[in-house]
Amino acid sequence: MRFFRQRLFMAVSLFGITTQSVWAADSSSEQAYFQDFPVVLSASRLSQPLSEAPNAMTVIDRKMIVASGFRTIPDLFKLVPGMYVSYYKGSQAFVSYHGSTDQYARRMQVMIDGRSVYLPPVSTVDWANLPITVDDIERIEVIRGPAAASHGANSTQGVISITTRDAGGVDGKTVSVTRGNKGINDVSARFGKRGDTLDYRMTLAYSADNGYDNLSTPPNNIPVTQPKATGLLNNSNDSNQVRLLNYRADYHPNGIDRFDIQFGFNHDIQGVGFNDKNTGTNQNTFHDLVGNSGFLQLGWIRALENSAELSLNYYHIRQDQHETLPYYRGGVFFNGPIIQSVNTARDDT
Repeated sequence: MRFFRQRLFMAVSLFGITTQSVWAADSSSEQAYFQDFPVVLSASRLSQPLSEAPNAMTVIDRKMIVASGFRTIPDLFKLVPGMYVSYYKGSQAFVSYHGSTDQYARRMQVMIDGRSVYLPPVSTVDWANLPITVDDIERIEVIRGPAAASHGANSTQGVISITTRDAGGVDGKTVSVTRGNKGINDVSARFGKRGDTLDYRMTLAYSADNGYDNLSTPPNNIPVTQPKATGLLNNSNDSNQVRLLNYRADYHPNGIDRFDIQFGFNHDIQGVGFNDKNTGTNQNTFHDLVGNSGFLQLGWIRALENSAELSLNYYHIRQDQHETLPYYRGGVFFNGPIIQSVNTARDDT
């Protein structure tokens, strides 16, 4: 009987040890699971786990960007639940969240490395005229919905915060070439270097496509009803050509101070207008919309005691667009004196 009690005690003890090991393993795996939640910065402008963010958010990280295969920035937002992504024309995209879904998607705050690229004069974001490429993006945080009061009046539909790759994120040289249907022709060159006190990267890129203008169905093509003309008349002009440069440097002379320097330029030519010779009154015939944009951003961070930081930031952005509208009169097209232009600039600290 004594022998039986000893064996029973040993069995119960062994079961308890095994159970504790399983519980410990479960506790460890659960802790690791919660630690895998990404940290976000956009919701309250403080670093916090995504599970504790006060807003509904979607995070698109670098792995998702690469896996998506998208070549344009607006297409990335098709990965966000509830986000509306469409094109007014092949070269003019708009992004909205449960709101206006026209050419001018208003009240969506969009930031790149903390600087706003929303243009109040035209109440929209010119996605084709941003001086960055998809490969320059490290992560995107999207606040879905209006509960983002810390970002101001432009955020009533949501906030998109784009973070570009660090200055030390590129070490070496890479060249990428993409060619496809519809005139797709993308070329980019990147080079950078990580150093003891200076990290930098630079991107030079050219991107072009013909948009949707080879479609053979209405409304892109309309019947020709003029005398001595038959068939379909191409009614879309939505090609796009972009040339851009961006540069980022991180100067860290000591273990206390860091200086971030960024600048970029973008030159964009969009095909716009419609072709309607049937009426002879169209004032928005085929022509080019030329856009130029640039930015300069400077930042300084000093490490303080108790993991605190002191930071100062300044940025300047500018953008201008202009177009000369031809008109149709008496069977002849004229490059008339109708000129439209928009110029905007912003400074912020």
